[in-house]
Amino acid sequence: MAKKKRNPSAEEAGDGEQTAAELADFETTLSDVETIVRKLESGALTLDDSLKQYEVAVAKMRQCYQLLDVAERKISVLAGVDAEGRPVTEPLENMSGGESLVQKQASRGKRRGAVAPDRSAGDTAVDSAEDDE
Repeated sequence: MAKKKRNPSAEEAGDGEQTAAELADFETTLSDVETIVRKLESGALTLDDSLKQYEVAVAKMRQCYQLLDVAERKISVLAGVDAEGRPVTEPLENMSGGESLVQKQASRGKRRGAVAPDRSAGDTAVDSAEDDE
């Protein structure tokens, strides 16, 4: 089995700021997911092709979440200014109560799920997609 190639520029960056390559990788990956979603929503794919594309999209979304998690860990929040006028920062984790990106996503999903029962019985995602056209 061939080894997966790693992005050397990302490895060289280490703990520094997020590189332009990482940002471009995130943007490209997210764009790929959006393209797959459009294909799936078009209904032009066979069931087998739809399932394969869905699996690809899920893998790409995981990659996006990993990149976001790395970026989130690098962010620091301005906590104040010291006596000499220098900024005092704290890592983002200290400000968010220690919640990870996945935990935040799960809590947002729960809140969104609470809104879903308010829909009328005949309203579906397919109906609303058709209304947009």
